[in-house]
Amino acid sequence: MTMAASDNGFLLLDAGLNLIASNAPALQILCFPSGPDRIKQPKVFLADRVRTSLLDHRNQEQPELCQRVPIGEASLYLQELSTGR
Repeated sequence: MTMAASDNGFLLLDAGLNLIASNAPALQILCFPSGPDRIKQPKVFLADRVRTSLLDHRNQEQPELCQRVPIGEASLYLQELSTGR
């Protein structure tokens, strides 16, 4: 089995919505309009961006991922997948 390259951003979060892994397109998308080369600590930046921009904070007890996040003139659509555990 081979993996094809993708321009889709990918973030792997644990059940507490903490960043485990990511790919380069995710950094490029989430740092827009700045370039990813300007981000000195990508893991710290992405973890912060998840907390500040990708979570719906209306439910303080159990924040959830937003389904749609505006990025510039475009929109980022998030899809949550569960391992069933």
